Amino acid sequence: MPGLIPKIRSLRSPRLPGDKAASDRRQLLLSNGVLRYELVRARRRSIAIQALQEGIRVRAPRWASIAAIESFMRLQEDWINERLRLRRETPTFSWSEGAELPLLGEGVRIVATDAKAIRAADGRLEVPAAVLAAGCREAVLGWIRERARALFAARMAEGAARLGVPQPRLRLSSARTRWGSCSHNPGGARISLHWKLYLLPPALIDYVIAHELAHLVELNHSKRFWAVVERLYPGYRAARPELNRLGRILPPL
Repeated sequence: MPGLIPKIRSLRSPRLPGDKAASDRRQLLLSNGVLRYELVRARRRSIAIQALQEGIRVRAPRWASIAAIESFMRLQEDWINERLRLRRETPTFSWSEGAELPLLGEGVRIVATDAKAIRAADGRLEVPAAVLAAGCREAVLGWIRERARALFAARMAEGAARLGVPQPRLRLSSARTRWGSCSHNPGGARISLHWKLYLLPPALIDYVIAHELAHLVELNHSKRFWAVVERLYPGYRAARPELNRLGRILPPL
């Protein structure tokens, strides 16, 4: 399920065989100056522009000429500039006492305590003072991932039971461009969910899980698929734009 990083696609063509993707650093003169971007050649049928934390990446088919790629980029100049502006305005996150981060859609403030373990309570994320002093980023992210896994598994079990399908295996993801995905393997279905969903309101977590569970019934995005999503999450039409909006303003952890 797309969502973390916006994409623009165009220039579709039949897929061609090829080997591993190759990247190249390039520059393009736009109306407001020189844009440095990464060009990735891959086995794909379209050109996609991605706005990442580290800059602009363009994924393109091997057959696409530089002229065609950069012509497409010029058409999307306003989109590119807006994404770069948002990236510049997003402050870096300070892993220190007093910093605030979202958990399940609610802001919690990091505080040092004498406790031996991290815990969230009353709008605070209590971190052992020794851990905070040594740099708490990895410890806090590990704590978040543990709780994300437990919550996601419970929500998935409930949704699978409602659909009458076996519960799929859960994998936590750090994908750049997707909140979630569903794969069907000989050993059974597996759903991947981005751990950062734990930063968002529970209702949006439920929406993403409903979306991926629906793929256990419909392997497409047809009307039948969205009917399955609606069975699990009747308000899905409002959830998708809200997911995109909040996803863009999450702190860069």
